[in-house]
Amino acid sequence: VNGTVTADGNQYSLSYQGQIEFTDMVVPLPDTLTHGEIWYQGDPYGDGVKIYSIRLGAEDVRISDFSGSGDAMQIEIYTPLTATTIIPDGTYPVKVDQVLVNTAIDGYYDSNDKADYGTWYYTSDALSINKGSVSIQYLTGSTYRIDFNFTDDYYGYNFDGIYEGELAFVNKTTSPIA
Repeated sequence: VNGTVTADGNQYSLSYQGQIEFTDMVVPLPDTLTHGEIWYQGDPYGDGVKIYSIRLGAEDVRISDFSGSGDAMQIEIYTPLTATTIIPDGTYPVKVDQVLVNTAIDGYYDSNDKADYGTWYYTSDALSINKGSVSIQYLTGSTYRIDFNFTDDYYGYNFDGIYEGELAFVNKTTSPIA
C-alpha cells in the first residue's frame, strides 16, 4: 500500500507491506458482565409505563457511570404501572421509538441531555441496540435471570447471553415508590 498524507502543513509519503491484523472490538462478549443494578424511574413522563434500567458491567466497571475499562450494558424496560419494585417476568421485545408496555426500548442519544437512553452495549464503542429481545425472570430477593439476544444498529453485531445474579434496586424517582 502506498499513499501520501498531509499533517501539520507537510506532505508525507507512506508505504506499507505485510498483513494487517484485524481486531474484533466486541470481544470479549457479554460473558464478562459480572454485576449490576436495576434503576427504577417510575413513570417520569406520565405516559402510562414504568421504566426500569438494568445496568450490567464487567468486574472493574462502576455501575453508576459505567467508568472502567470493561464492557457494560444498559437495558431499558417498560412495564405496567403496577410494577413498582420488581420487574415482571416475561419476554420484552426491543421496539424502536415506541413507548409500549412490556417492551424494551432501542438505544438512542439525547442531544439535549447529552446522554444515552434505552438499550446499549458498551465495549470499545458505544453500540445502540435496535433489534432483539430480553427475557426477565425474577428469582428471589434481588436476584434475576436476564437472557438477552440483541443486535446493534450500526455494525449488526449480535449480543447473546445470560446474566444471573444480584441486581441491587436503586430508586431514581423523587418519591419512595412512584
